[in-house]
Amino acid sequence: MSIVNQIAGNPNLLPANFVATRQIMDYNRRDSYGAQWNFSVQGTVTPTLALQASYVGTRNVNLTSPRNVNLVNPSLGRRPRTEFGDVNILENAGRISYHGMQLSATQRLKKGLSYEAFYTWAKSTAYYVPDGTITFTLGSLQDPNNIAGSTGVKDGDLRHRFVSTFSYQIPAGSLGENAA
Repeated sequence: MSIVNQIAGNPNLLPANFVATRQIMDYNRRDSYGAQWNFSVQGTVTPTLALQASYVGTRNVNLTSPRNVNLVNPSLGRRPRTEFGDVNILENAGRISYHGMQLSATQRLKKGLSYEAFYTWAKSTAYYVPDGTITFTLGSLQDPNNIAGSTGVKDGDLRHRFVSTFSYQIPAGSLGENAA
């Protein structure tokens, strides 16, 4: 039997001053949805050099976000509802957007050797959304009475990224001809 079931069967197992936390889901919940779009231009500069430039964007709205509605009031030194601990309401009000410019170059060198370079300049912004890549916490909501004040750069935003690779194609020789 799990500890939760034991306590549900006998609440006296909890300490006398224990204050439970509550989580409430918004009954007027809206479905989350997202959109993605991109635009790319590519071409060859020389027979061995190809370039590409792309714009990439995404937007996700109505994401589930928690808000504590029973915080300690600093002027009173207590919670509005003292019989409860944190009371987190899960609302579908969060938004995340991403806009990025992606550049790439592919240079074929000699005898099966090639070099590729990729650069991304991007910005991720969020409105009332914890960063789901880290944890589902209340950390990114600055003021539960003013959720619009929590708009800003998303946790985990990576503004500049550069990656490069060298690759070598192993000559197949007669193996490639007899493989069929």
